[in-house]
Amino acid sequence: MNKESTQEKATDNFRRLIGRYLDQLEYIQNISEEAPFFPQHIHIEPTNSCNLRCIHCIQEAMTRKRGIMPWEVYTKIIDEIAPLGCSITLDVQGEPLLHPQIIDMIEYAKKKNLHVSLLTNGTRLNEDISVRLIDLKLDRIVFSFDAINKELFEIIRKKANFENTLRNILFFIKSNYEEGSPVFICLSIIRQKATENHIDQYKQFFNKMPINTIFVSDLLTMSGGSSVASEIRLPEYRKTDKSEWPICRIGWEDMTVNWDGTVCPCPLDYNIIWSAGNIKDKTLREIWSSEEFKTFRRAHLTRNYTLIEKEGKLCSECNCLWDPEYDLRRYKSFLNEAIVRQAKQFSRSMKEGTPTQIEMAEKYKNVVSVFEATTPNSDHIS
Repeated sequence: MNKESTQEKATDNFRRLIGRYLDQLEYIQNISEEAPFFPQHIHIEPTNSCNLRCIHCIQEAMTRKRGIMPWEVYTKIIDEIAPLGCSITLDVQGEPLLHPQIIDMIEYAKKKNLHVSLLTNGTRLNEDISVRLIDLKLDRIVFSFDAINKELFEIIRKKANFENTLRNILFFIKSNYEEGSPVFICLSIIRQKATENHIDQYKQFFNKMPINTIFVSDLLTMSGGSSVASEIRLPEYRKTDKSEWPICRIGWEDMTVNWDGTVCPCPLDYNIIWSAGNIKDKTLREIWSSEEFKTFRRAHLTRNYTLIEKEGKLCSECNCLWDPEYDLRRYKSFLNEAIVRQAKQFSRSMKEGTPTQIEMAEKYKNVVSVFEATTPNSDHIS
């Protein structure tokens, strides 16, 4: 695809996205358990296995079977959503790079002209994989990397090696710039007790690199599955009248397909407390309009989460529910920020140049310098 075609495609996709936002804004004037608009974003779980045991994660609490998504399940998903112009994120509860066909998965989706994001802890990244991801023009990569200090990093990211992981990420950042920055790069750190005094230092370090954004993510309770997140207390929120409780917009906007084809409304449902069907038996369109999905929405409209919690706690113990950004009633406020975020990413493909080329060149020099100075014996990078 030539440069002009890439710009036209990006512009069309952005225009369609804004149209979807406006349709949804009109829809919420009369919210119901029916969702007329098929989701524009699908979470896909290549695997629910992970090589780490991070202190805030639910890997130890997850009781469902571990596995990797079969190729025929993945291609069925992609083949259905490709004509709809959906975007996908390869993430959910495991480390995607553990899937032996992860590069093939990304390549298949890109050939179908899908927008593809990948969330990774970076530990299984190597130079060959980095080169392939950049060559495929992966649209977006999010590195979950919680500290630039060896001791702190390895306390949080148990079983990870600080030096190796940092070098993996630095190599990717450096190589991406050298190839014209086709991949939108995000660095992600979770705000928790262990990192609360480290975030400014973290930002200063990565803001000197040719990356696109830094996420400081709030800690999620994961329905009580995270031992660290469980320190967050929900009773104060619940003191408000139940009729004023938030309506989580996930049930009207998102869909998650787990490694075995099971579909659930929310990517935080790590044990699949509420299944809406399986891609092996039904199409995603059928599942989206199913009674199971309607029941999930009804539970949020009525604030009666017992409708979907017969197999365990889910939304009633989720602090994400109380994040104003996820309240469907406040969609207009969310929309302002969402458009800005999307514009930052789409703008790279929608225009010929960027006003920050000189600045990014200086940042490239910095990442090269830091990469070359990083050795297996380094325990802190300043």
